Amino acid sequence: MNAVKTIAFMSGKGGCGKTTTCMGTGLALTHLGCKVAILDLDLENPSMGVVCGLTREDLNLSEELIVPPRWNGIPVMSLSLLPYADFADTPTTVVEERKHEIIAQLYKETDWGDTEFLLVDMPPGSGEEVRGLLQLDPQASIIVTTPQRISEAAVKKVIVMARDYSLPIIGLLEN
Repeated sequence: MNAVKTIAFMSGKGGCGKTTTCMGTGLALTHLGCKVAILDLDLENPSMGVVCGLTREDLNLSEELIVPPRWNGIPVMSLSLLPYADFADTPTTVVEERKHEIIAQLYKETDWGDTEFLLVDMPPGSGEEVRGLLQLDPQASIIVTTPQRISEAAVKKVIVMARDYSLPIIGLLEN
């Protein structure tokens, strides 16, 4: 995946619309003729597979690399699609020390095909997944928030973190 532009969709708290914004951006870029893929890096509560209507049966594990299912022509990879992960009814805790390893595996062991833009749906906050994201050498971030005071306070921390890691913010969406 040389010359892939990686864009992270981030927020300070959950429920503000990161996943929907990531999906909408993917569709818009696809309609412009760009080749797009989506990676769900919310390791504890992955939702992209569910939101896109994808199931484990849509995933192709028979190849050397994982061939992700497609949603509207867009390859989508989420931990929720892997057969050893059970996110339906049980709480999932991923050991912090393993998050970087899991992120690297999801990225490197997935056949993204001919991709120009990798859109990364991040979990809320400024936790270990954000630092793990830096392994993917993202070029930009889009911050999603809501107008509530608690969301604004939380998103300020994400903005500071993005700046601390020299991750350009190309958009701020108040949903």
